[in-house]
Formats: sequence, structure tokens, C-alpha cells
Amino acid sequence: KINTPITQRGAQSGLVGNWTFNGPDMSTSVSTLVGSELIVNGTFDSNISGWTTDVGGSTISWQNALSGDGSTGYMRFNIADNADYDRFRKDGDVVSASTSYRISFWYRTSGITGNLKAFFTDDFGTLANTVWGPNLTPSASWQLVSFDLATNSLSYPIFGISKLGSIGSGTFDVDAISVKEITDTTTIIALDRSGQGNDGTLTNGPTPAPGISGQALNFDGVNDYVVSPHTGMDKDVGTLSMWIKPDVALASLHYMFDSDTARHAYYGTSDGTTITMYNDGRDRRFTISSYTAGQWYHIVFVWNKTSDTQKIYWNGVEQSVSLTQGTWGSNNIGTNIYIGTRFSATELFDGLIDEVRVYNRTLTSDEILQLYQLGNRKVEIRQ
Repeated sequence: KINTPITQRGAQSGLVGNWTFNGPDMSTSVSTLVGSELIVNGTFDSNISGWTTDVGGSTISWQNALSGDGSTGYMRFNIADNADYDRFRKDGDVVSASTSYRISFWYRTSGITGNLKAFFTDDFGTLANTVWGPNLTPSASWQLVSFDLATNSLSYPIFGISKLGSIGSGTFDVDAISVKEITDTTTIIALDRSGQGNDGTLTNGPTPAPGISGQALNFDGVNDYVVSPHTGMDKDVGTLSMWIKPDVALASLHYMFDSDTARHAYYGTSDGTTITMYNDGRDRRFTISSYTAGQWYHIVFVWNKTSDTQKIYWNGVEQSVSLTQGTWGSNNIGTNIYIGTRFSATELFDGLIDEVRVYNRTLTSDEILQLYQLGNRKVEIRQ
């Protein structure tokens, strides 16, 4: 069998994972997460305990009847005809400063001609520091309203709904009041260019930096890593290729690549001079003089369970390795693979990682040398 030559874009046979970390190969998405309920007794199933009103004579009462959300029981705001900002409120359900909240409830009105608004405040008497929701349009039928309301630099211990001056006399029925914190989470994805869809999620913020080919990722050695599925990866035979550039002289245990439950692990040991590959019970190592901070290294791991093969290449050259322990086991990869960390998010790599490739076959020595020469030429050009 003639192997397809290595190419810069990695379209050759057997490539099942290729993370370049280049700008066009990174994707950003924003998702909104909604937290737990913050309002106590906002459903009014049997009472309106905890809710109060005052100011201009309007009152609240519990109604034992079917509400908009289909439950039995709701609160009625009996609105007096005056010019005051009569309001009902819930004290003590504190919301935080500079935070967004999703507010929703069912409501209907009778008799009134004007609008009401939901609010957060720190002083019910004066409403001196208050953030307001949108106007609520009068409606004779039950309506579900939902909106987001952001606090400013203050914390607010009071939530309520207020009429806005003279709106006539009538009723405002309300049920299923909900206040939940919302947060926008930004997720950055390292796209897999192998075609297998093994896109990696950047965790805790590894940052872009100049790499071997365009852009690399800089891992802080504290909590940065990339996690990815491993569709198409062969548990019994394969090749892992990557470029690394330590930020410091590595004298502690640090994982460059791992899989769930450490079935396939590739790491430097605590003496700072040993590289280890571990394939589910089979452990081989080679010794180098040292890692030099700020220098790029190309490292490749090759394994084949059937032929009992484990090889390590350092800057394009196969190394003499020693078998330290173990025999081949079940060789299970698990669910995910990890770049820059152990699967447990410990013993993390401190430095740059670029051009990570995983194959479901063993590359030849010539192919590995081509990979090294391709990246090394880019280093020489930049220098």
C-alpha cells in the first residue's frame, strides 16, 4: 500500500482529527443560560403570603379560581382610582447588582385604562433607585408576558408591580410570577478539519498566539484545555502528531494529550526530561536532555496493538524508547479526548500547542519527517 503524501491542509487518508487553531478554523457562539427561580410564592396556589401593598389605598387579595397558566389560585391587585403610584411587592428576594434577569408572569385587567410596570427597587417608599420593566397593556383576557430586566450597580431587595398614576379603578390579576437570573456564555470552538466533526471546545480561555502554521493556542498551565469527541479514531492503531512550545522549562508532570480515564495519554514526566506514551496498559518512554522554554518541538506518537508497536518521534527522528510497564488491555478511548491537560483537568500543559493531528493508521517515518519539515520551514522563515 502506498501512503498518500502529507499535505499542508491535511487531506490525506486516515486523518480523523485535525485542529489547526487558525483564525478561520475557530468559531464563536453565545448561549443564554437561565438560572433557578428566585421568587418565593409566586404561584399563589393557596395564598399570597409574603406579598404586600400600600401607598394610595389599593389592596391585594387571593382568588381561588382558574388562572392563565391553568392552575387554581392567583393574586388580585384591587386598584383604587387615584393619582398615586400604588404598587404591590415582594420584599427580601434579593437580586444582585449589574445582573440580568428573566421575568415572566400571567396577567389580565378589568376596568383600568392605563399601564402598569414591573420593577426592582431598594426603597419601596421612594423608588429612589429603581429599574423598570416595559409597560403592561390592559387586557381582559389572560396574557403571558416575558422580558429581561438588568440591574445597575446596586443590589435590589424588592420586586413588585406598580400602576403609573391615574389609570382608573379596577383589577389587575397576576399569577406564576417568575424571576430568574440569566447569563450569556461565550463558547469558542476549534473546528476539526479532518471531516469527522470532532470540533473541540476551548475551556477556561486558552488564547490565540503565533503558531507553527498561522495561529496556535496558548495554554496557561492552570486550567486551560480543549475537549473534543473522537469520532473515527481507532483505539488499536493510530498516530498523534503535534507541535509544542513550552512557556517555561517543564519540570513537573504535564499532559499534552489524553483521553477519558487516561486510556491514551501522552505527557512529560516530573523530571523534565522524559516523554511518555501510554496506550491502555502499555507504557513507553524516551529521554531528552531538557525542554527549552520558548522553543518549538514536533512530537509524534505511533501505536499498533496488533504488531505490538509503540514509537515516539522527536523533531522528525524516531527515538529509542524503553518499555516501562504493562501489557495491552482493552484499549478503550472513552468518550472524549483532551488537548493540554489530563482528562481530570489536572497536570496541565503550560505553553503553546499547534497543528494537532490524529490518524487511524500508523504514519511511516517518511510521512512523519514530511510533517516535521513542513512545520520547521515555517519556523525558519519567521526567524
